[in-house]
Amino acid sequence: MKVLTKTRFKLGLECPNKLYYTGKINEYANPKSKDPFLIALADGGFQVEELARLHYPEGILIEDKKDDKNYDYLDKVQQTNELLKLENVVIFEAAFIYENLFIRVDIIEKIGNKINLIEVKAKSFKKGEDDIKFDSSWKFYLFDIAFQKYVIEKSNPEYIVTPFLMLADKNKTTTIDKLNQLFRISKKSNNRTGVIKNGRANLAIT
Repeated sequence: MKVLTKTRFKLGLECPNKLYYTGKINEYANPKSKDPFLIALADGGFQVEELARLHYPEGILIEDKKDDKNYDYLDKVQQTNELLKLENVVIFEAAFIYENLFIRVDIIEKIGNKINLIEVKAKSFKKGEDDIKFDSSWKFYLFDIAFQKYVIEKSNPEYIVTPFLMLADKNKTTTIDKLNQLFRISKKSNNRTGVIKNGRANLAIT
């Protein structure tokens, strides 16, 4: 099943040719995939996402199966639809599909017939200063969340969808030394990236 995911959508925004080359690992090498600096940036993004989930302790994660080598898009969507039957629910990695468009959303907060679409980014800002200055550096973030909103609305027209970006506030400080070490990066058997939380991780949002 070939679908346009939000990752591929963002690649297409950067350069349409990337959509052709992505996934063709055996034919075309991707130098970025072995760049230690880019890998560290990506890992940081996973850690920020895990930190964001701590704000929703009642959230339910749609997990990938350990042996999920052949990615089952429809199974993820079915699990999401079952959870959406609840009146109020918070879902991590909710899946939606519309025609050949497929997304996994960082955080979905469903309240009645309203859905808060929360996209977590490692990008930081200063509240009251940067929050209204949308220059070109915001382009891909806004296109990303717009793509997700489109897929949810088309696949579930009964819901009112409101998008949000969850960012790190530069004005905030932490009393926890080496905070990032409470969120250890791990590789699952299906080569997907995961995060293992230290027992002290909940202190990060208190």
